[in-house]
Amino acid sequence: MRELMNSHFQASARLNAHGDVPTETQVQTDIAAATGFAKSVFATQPGYAVVNPQLAERVDALCKENTPYLAHEYFNRDWQPMTFSQVTSSLAASGLTYGCSADYRDHVDEINLNPAQRALLAGIPDTALRETVRDFCINRSMRRDYWVKGSRTLDEDAQQTALRAHRVMLALPRASVLLKIRGALGEATLPDSSYGPILDALASHHPARLADIENSVRGNGITLPLIVKAVTLLVGAGVLLNVQDEAHIELARPSSDRLNAAICEQALQHGDIQFLVSPVCGSGVLIPRVPQLFLLARRRHLREPTQWAEFAEAALHASPTPAHAAESVSVSPLNTRGDLIAKANRFAEIHLPILQALGIA
Repeated sequence: MRELMNSHFQASARLNAHGDVPTETQVQTDIAAATGFAKSVFATQPGYAVVNPQLAERVDALCKENTPYLAHEYFNRDWQPMTFSQVTSSLAASGLTYGCSADYRDHVDEINLNPAQRALLAGIPDTALRETVRDFCINRSMRRDYWVKGSRTLDEDAQQTALRAHRVMLALPRASVLLKIRGALGEATLPDSSYGPILDALASHHPARLADIENSVRGNGITLPLIVKAVTLLVGAGVLLNVQDEAHIELARPSSDRLNAAICEQALQHGDIQFLVSPVCGSGVLIPRVPQLFLLARRRHLREPTQWAEFAEAALHASPTPAHAAESVSVSPLNTRGDLIAKANRFAEIHLPILQALGIA
């Protein structure tokens, strides 16, 4: 699929070349033409699309993506797909070996592999072959992995100690958490009898050690292995976030605060950057343009949600978000004065305490 679009893109580039580096506008035009060409190819029902019916949906989705994303993922001249075994061979010379998947959901086989597949993989001792077969089983197109040098395995007691000391926090309002998780086998429902008490123990949004959770849910018969599995899936679903130690949090606060302030200032003109950084979890948190404007209003010492709404309304009218952006605000009925006031009140009541716990607000 990438080869088809990239071939059209390169052909357009050769046709339009005049000895100069192409302008950004020309690149965007060529990318749009390439995705449109791919869509026209699939509209003819080629045999490749007949035996790969899911690709037509992917082409439709790609046509709706913004050009910077497409340029990075599909039109990068020096990017080539590689199999797991090829990556293994290329990294071996540097002494690196496969550690594990960086996708937490990959670590719970029940949502990704049927019993026959799990039995098959359990009988393959070679890592490269086993991971290659796993990619076939779950129809994976892109991997996210950790590679390590000089790995050391903890004994069971050390593992238990490290796990109990690990901290997590609830990143969503407790009432909005859906006990659903999507794996390669489709969507699975998580049992409320075990996951509910774990989420309740984290409902304050304060960082908690797994040992603290263990103490809170012991009366429900929930053991540490089940807590570890639940936390793994809930982090994978974006419900929980890992928490850094206090020393790293304090070290990160000044720079993260400056970065967040700069991003929120940019929200006055556009909503291109939809993430702010948390010194608590050490990663980005999805926060669209309107909530960024609420945070900026607070930084400018506006205390009331009504004031935040008025501030956001003025910014949105001055610089509407382009229609292709994730959160369109130009003359939108979803961003009237009344709607923005309602959003600001909900933000103050529900979301602001979480952002404060994350060290963002």
